[in-house]
Order: sequence, then C-alpha cells, then structure tokens
Amino acid sequence: MGQNFRSRKLKLKKHHGWKAKPGNAICVIDRGAIRFDYPESWDLSVNEGQIDIRDRPKPDDNCVLSVSRMYLPFEVADQVPLRDLAQTAMMEDAGETLERKPAVDVSRQDGIELAYIESRYIEKNERREALTRLAVARGSGVYCLITFSFWADDQAKCDPVWEETLRSLTLGLYSEDPTVGPVVQ
Repeated sequence: MGQNFRSRKLKLKKHHGWKAKPGNAICVIDRGAIRFDYPESWDLSVNEGQIDIRDRPKPDDNCVLSVSRMYLPFEVADQVPLRDLAQTAMMEDAGETLERKPAVDVSRQDGIELAYIESRYIEKNERREALTRLAVARGSGVYCLITFSFWADDQAKCDPVWEETLRSLTLGLYSEDPTVGPVVQ
C-alpha cells in the first residue's frame, strides 16, 4: 500500500514557497505528493512506509497521527468511492467498539476529495477509552491514508490538530527542490 520513506529535516532556502500557520511545521512526502501541517513541537518519525507524528516521543506519547501514500490500480482508482475505502480501512481489532460515526464525504474547491470516519472504543491493552479517526484522500492522481488515534481525554487537544491536518492537506503539488517549495508566479 505504501512505500519506504526516509526522513530528513532540510533547511529552507531564503524566499521559499512553503507556508504554515504559526506554531506548525510542514510535512512534505515524496517531494510534494502529500503535504500538510502539524504542531511544530510534535515528534516526527518514519515507520514502515508511513510517517508517524506524536505529541511526545514514544513510549510517552498520548496520540499518533500517521500518514501514508496509497497506490491503487489506475483502472479502478477513481471508480472506488472514498467512503468505501475509509470504511474498509477502519481497523476493527483496536478494542471494544463503543460508537462508530458514519463516514463523511468532503469535496474541496481545490479538487481534493476525502472521506473520513471516526470510531470510539475501549483500547484492549490499556482498557481506556480512545478514538481513531481515519481519512482517505485523493487529488491530482495521488491517494493518501491518514489516521489519528488518541485518548478520549485528549479530544479537546486533538480536534484542532485533525482539523488543521485536513485543512492544510495538499496532494500532487510537486517541488523539484524541497528546500524551495512550490514556486508562485
């Protein structure tokens, strides 16, 4: 489903084109295939073909935002409803499900389509109430999977992170030089 990533922090060149809200950092995957904002104080790591962003380094973390690029066969990619992909991708084995909200479809003006779903459950190991949100997005021929898992107690802290991740998500805005970013004419 994904690919192996290497993580590198790059110093941006003067007059670069990347922009983020104050307090946020920018994650760029595959030279701009996927780009989104996340809290700058959070810990970013690479884990088997996905990017994991945690509020604190493991094992002291309380939440994890994971993003990976999906590769779907070209012949069927646009024929599969994103809602179906999101519902299929939502994990069933996280624990005892308390509530699963219906999938929400979003079509943005910039051409990105996404579907997201939320599940509230009792986490098996900790026996504690948790939430997982999952989004499948497509745009410019790029597909990505975003998951965000956190304790129910942290929902007030995590809601703005989820909203900003989805709001700032861009797909298929490639940059030859990631230290410069997109060139605005």
